[in-house]
Amino acid sequence: MTIAQTVPLMADIPQQAAPASLHELVLQSLDDDQAMDVISIPLEGKSSIADVMVSASRRSTRQVATLAQKLA
Repeated sequence: MTIAQTVPLMADIPQQAAPASLHELVLQSLDDDQAMDVISIPLEGKSSIADVMVSASRRSTRQVATLAQKLA
């Protein structure tokens, strides 16, 4: 396999999602993966790098790592 086959074309990369829809997508993914204690903290007007911070937990470090990996 060549590098050209492994690097996605710009047309294949989805357009940047709107902040609200991205937030809903994250919450839905966490719900699907049975995340616990999900909290959304609004940051609009407080931070220039994010609109919302989402925190969630699971019972083990491995499960938390899996949640994070799926969202990355």
